Amino acid sequence: MKVIYIDGYCNLCNGLVRYIFKRYPLKFMFGKFDSSIDSRYVIYLRDGLEYKAEDAIKMITKDMAGPYLFLSLLMNLMPDRLIKYLYFWIASNRYKLFGEKKVCDIDALIPKSHLVDDFHT
Repeated sequence: MKVIYIDGYCNLCNGLVRYIFKRYPLKFMFGKFDSSIDSRYVIYLRDGLEYKAEDAIKMITKDMAGPYLFLSLLMNLMPDRLIKYLYFWIASNRYKLFGEKKVCDIDALIPKSHLVDDFHT
């Protein structure tokens, strides 16, 4: 099973979940994580392994395949420090850049059949 967890209050995260679900409705499940987890992280569970932050984005793009496989390859060719810096710069500024929701609306974006329980540490 492939599950993407987001904080749910970020317009960028919600937009990406909507985009991925629209194009790959059978490939991924979606969920949100509780407030004990740093909200800058995207968490991706894939075949029993857990990926966070930039590693999650790399694996998600790889699993999306098609034209996203090129993006995944490009990210893997870039220095890890650069990818990490870009990821956390965007993650730290995402509310300022993309806006913030007062209520997590992932439940309204994705059918219940594609939602999983919240991620807890």
